[in-house]
Amino acid sequence: MGLRNFYNRIFHRAHFRKVDSTYRSFKTDFHQGFLYYLSKKGLRDRSNDFTLKEQLLKDKETVLYYDNVFKEYQKIKKRYGVGFIHYLKTNGEQETDLFEFKEAVVKNKRIITDYDRTLKSYNKLVRDYPQAILLYLSRVSLDNVEYETIKETVRNKDVIIEINDKLFEFERLRRTYPVSVQTIIGDHTLNVDLLNDVISRKDLLQTSEIFYEKSKDCSFDRLILFNLKPEDRYIVSADTHNAKKAFMDYLKITVPDLSAPVFEMIPTTKKLADYLFTTYEDNPISTEGISMADIIDLADEVAKYGYSLNGAISLIDRNSRSILQYCRENYIEPVLNISTIKQIFKTKVQDVVIKREDDYRKAKDIIEHNPRGFDKMVSLGKLKPFGVEAKPADCYKIISLEEEIKRWDDKLYEQEREQRRLEEERRQKEEERRRQELAKRKEREEYLRRQKMLAHVSEWHLNRYGIRTFSMLYYIPVSSGINATEDEWDNRNIIWAFKNNPDRSSTRISYTEALEKVIDYATTVLTKDFGEDLEKLTLVCITASTKEKTERRFKQFAEKLCSKTKMLNSYSRINIIKDSVASTLGGDGTPELQFDKYFFNGKYILLFDDVTTTGSSIMRYKNVLESMGAFVVGALTIGKTKHDHMGLDPIYRYL
Repeated sequence: MGLRNFYNRIFHRAHFRKVDSTYRSFKTDFHQGFLYYLSKKGLRDRSNDFTLKEQLLKDKETVLYYDNVFKEYQKIKKRYGVGFIHYLKTNGEQETDLFEFKEAVVKNKRIITDYDRTLKSYNKLVRDYPQAILLYLSRVSLDNVEYETIKETVRNKDVIIEINDKLFEFERLRRTYPVSVQTIIGDHTLNVDLLNDVISRKDLLQTSEIFYEKSKDCSFDRLILFNLKPEDRYIVSADTHNAKKAFMDYLKITVPDLSAPVFEMIPTTKKLADYLFTTYEDNPISTEGISMADIIDLADEVAKYGYSLNGAISLIDRNSRSILQYCRENYIEPVLNISTIKQIFKTKVQDVVIKREDDYRKAKDIIEHNPRGFDKMVSLGKLKPFGVEAKPADCYKIISLEEEIKRWDDKLYEQEREQRRLEEERRQKEEERRRQELAKRKEREEYLRRQKMLAHVSEWHLNRYGIRTFSMLYYIPVSSGINATEDEWDNRNIIWAFKNNPDRSSTRISYTEALEKVIDYATTVLTKDFGEDLEKLTLVCITASTKEKTERRFKQFAEKLCSKTKMLNSYSRINIIKDSVASTLGGDGTPELQFDKYFFNGKYILLFDDVTTTGSSIMRYKNVLESMGAFVVGALTIGKTKHDHMGLDPIYRYL
């Protein structure tokens, strides 16, 4: 060990320990920054070199910066690997161990995170919607896509999802109507415009497929169908030998450029036309005078009664004999025309329509009161979904199954209620678990904060009650009978002057001089030991025996010291309700105090007293304050009572 180190150990023990502790901390906690600092300075790691350790303490911020760069670089590389690789590729760089390279990566962290977020979002889109991405980009492959294109694709995620939904619909249409879809696509490669074109024409695909089946032997382009006017799109080709030739000739409907006559393909209208032009042996109803316009007009009329054209046909078929009888009774020729059918509906279906409305309302009421049961019956396939256009048979079935719907609804309601109860229990348990975890975390954090504060006073004396205490001066009372030295008399005068007792006027210095000296001593000790954490402390002055003495000694001291050190001043938070009674007069020498317990809860306390002998006053205050939720870090006093010569005062370690 060198002479300098030996000198430091003897005369600057606290400083030596602090430097040595910082050195060990840097070597373990900031190892990479520590090693790079040594290499940059051209130094070697020598544990017995105090000069090196002091230099390391001075360059603390530099070492921390180096270490932070290394750690941040590793975090970026691990967390944003995709963006990191793209950053290297974009800048044409390769990963190296040079500090300058890692420093540049850290400085460009925001760019790398943007790359990473965008590329990961793009890869997820490619995994979820590969075909939609290809269509959106109009590419046959997703290799070597430019970053700007990728960025634009991520921004248009909703468009990609919409294209994907259209692709599902397109595939369904292609499976159902393969010939018609292929007719639209032709030899072109599928793209977004072509996809939209197919889906926009989906209402024509079924007609086109039937058209194809009926026109296999005809020589014309099937695309003619998609070029017809909207009102003519329901017409398709028919063979010239079709059984409906007479009907076609009667309607005299033809389409230019088609070699064969056509007929109406709206399914329900066609079915009604088939019925009207069919001759029954037992029901010879003439169809003379019926035109296509009449059939369409009839469709509008029967819709007013809630009937479809299929329903109208069934009604006419079931009541054909009644129709003939009605015509004879009303002297109407048995010729089926629009006027006749309208009269039949008005006389025959009114009661049915009313019943339908009642059934609809009743079915709707059942569903509204038993929604769960109805949905369950639908899922089981026993009922169909209910809507405004519900069929009479569906309404009747709902009414007939009312009891079963109610049973299901009650059962599902109980299940939901039980599920809600279990969910509530799970939620409460989870909240309790979170509260406990939060409490443990807060407790752990508070423990670490307290340990950190205690570390600042680890060099202070541990008194008999286990409280870290630092006394700045040694105080030898006159009653000890010891001949005090000049320095010991100075200590006595400082303490006596600080007490500011008007009955004692023989001190060599004034109260103001003693106050300034004590504040300077206290500021030096606290600043060096606590550093930046000094502002977290709350100063508590241990009261004197009376309110008057306490105010003389500590009020001005507490204000000035807290103003200088930024500590929190608690002087006004402790009130003396009743002055102490001397023990000679039957009292215990302790005043009756009132504490602001809400103020002290959660505070880090530094106790202060003028002189300590046994430390009992410090212990008493510690117990009271910690019962209110505070934490006493340590105690600072001006003097420590001694009954022998002690040499240099403790304060000189800080000067």
